[in-house]
Amino acid sequence: MNSRGTPSADPRQTPVVPDIEVQLLQIAYGSMRMNLLLTAGSFLLGTAVLWAWLPHAAMLIWLFNILLMAGIGLAIDAAYRRSSGAPARFRFWKNCFSFNVWHAGAVWGLGPALMLGSADGNQATLLAVMVLASSAVVVNSVAEQRTAMFGFISLALLPPAIMAWISGNGAFQSTAVVLLLGYVAFMVTGANSHQTLRAAVAGRTRLRAVLDNSLDAILGVDDWGRVTDWNPRAEAIFGWSRDEALGRRVDETIIPPRHRDAHRQGMARFVASGGQGVMQRRIELTALRRDGEEFPVELVIAPLRIENAWHFTGFITDISERKAAELALVEAREIAELASRAKSDFLSRMSHELRTPMNAILGFAQILELDKHLQAEQRDFVGEIIKGGNHLLALINDVLEMSRIESGTIHLSIAALDLAAVVEECRALVQPLADAQGLTLRIAVPPSARVRGDRVRLKQSLLNLLSNAVKYNREGGAIHLDTEPAVDSRLRITVSDTGRGIPAARMAELFQPFSRLGAEHGAIEGTGIGLSITRRLIELMDGSVGAESSPGVGSRFWIELPVGDADPAWQNDRPGALASRDIAPTPAHCPTSRHHRPE
Repeated sequence: MNSRGTPSADPRQTPVVPDIEVQLLQIAYGSMRMNLLLTAGSFLLGTAVLWAWLPHAAMLIWLFNILLMAGIGLAIDAAYRRSSGAPARFRFWKNCFSFNVWHAGAVWGLGPALMLGSADGNQATLLAVMVLASSAVVVNSVAEQRTAMFGFISLALLPPAIMAWISGNGAFQSTAVVLLLGYVAFMVTGANSHQTLRAAVAGRTRLRAVLDNSLDAILGVDDWGRVTDWNPRAEAIFGWSRDEALGRRVDETIIPPRHRDAHRQGMARFVASGGQGVMQRRIELTALRRDGEEFPVELVIAPLRIENAWHFTGFITDISERKAAELALVEAREIAELASRAKSDFLSRMSHELRTPMNAILGFAQILELDKHLQAEQRDFVGEIIKGGNHLLALINDVLEMSRIESGTIHLSIAALDLAAVVEECRALVQPLADAQGLTLRIAVPPSARVRGDRVRLKQSLLNLLSNAVKYNREGGAIHLDTEPAVDSRLRITVSDTGRGIPAARMAELFQPFSRLGAEHGAIEGTGIGLSITRRLIELMDGSVGAESSPGVGSRFWIELPVGDADPAWQNDRPGALASRDIAPTPAHCPTSRHHRPE
């Protein structure tokens, strides 16, 4: 029983028959009626023509059996057509066909066997020609069924050949040799014909399976614009069954009315030009379903010229869902961009609103700091106000900078820059911070090194990397800034530290805004936005930023920018020619370092 409660077919009762065998039998039955009618008609004509040269009684017996065989065959063919050639009875119909063909072979062999006893040499030759001709016809018309074909050839040729040989007549024995040679030739030719036809049917079956299981609608069209093929996917997409679509004009079936004239003109131009047009290219069009709905499709047309006629195969993909997804994506992107612009505008306004009172707080705090009458505790309080205010002001400035970048209102002045000069300015600002931590700052930049970028933004980015190297370093550690050539005419500027490093699992969070990788729980100040700003600024200058880290060893951050317009001879400088120096920490501490915290 199946899921609906109806009895299921027992596979042992219904053997599975290969599709190719079913198709070969269908082809054989398709020509059976015509073959039988032609056999009966040609034999009647032959009887009338040869009546004067062959024995009348034997000819009548032969004619009767031919007509009987044809009648039985026509009855079998009619029964097969009524049953629609049900595959479940494949063996039965195959046996019926073979029986009729064998019957025909036996009948064709009967006449010569009956007449050889009273025939002369010329009559024997005539009978042999008739049997050989019938066998030649069968080799071509019944090649689909090898067993039936071989049976006909054997029954039609071997009995007359045997009768002629045992007659002892020399002329008859010559006829027997001819019949035997014909038998061998027809067996070989028949086997080859069967294999050729079987291979052709197998190829057509495979092609039909591909077409029927394709996810694209595939339709064939002749040069008159009529549908000649229509696969199941076309039925599903357009709503027309195969039987309904075949023979219809394709423009009236799947093309919207407003596009039909253009289609007809395009087809006419293609045929007139001998094959020039939009064929074999993927194009997007609007198609029409049976219910009148229009929808977008992708179409590829493959033309094929056979003899003097064009045949076209169209491969059609329904892209309605893809177009809907693309539209939804565009709408989502527009909404996200509007939200991003609104956020950036809000942050920009809020940052401006916060900076004014914050500057006032810092200003008054610095005035209080200058008061010599403050007690030690009061001076500490004022110092905390200034420290917290500076940190908050740095956060406000970073948020404002990020909002400018996101809104696209930041302005850059790209030019060839003297990298050594920019790095020297950064060193001067970072050196006091490194001294305070007992860090060694090593700079190695070729004097002739030049890059293309915005001077202010490059300096800001380098200060972010250097200040992070100071903050997250170990006491008594080192910071190295050096350069090396990179691919595509770029220069890599690397800042290395000897800090605690970053776990590999958290490297992906490194350049995300407000991500401090757990440092927010420690005593080191920071906003977690400096690296994100650095990356975006460098990318705006057609550069890139990267990093690698080894926990317990340190981290390396680098900036890659296009090489400047100046002579790139620095790339060939020897290592000894680099402007390299180690700057050891000094006891002196810059008083302004308390107020300057580059990110």
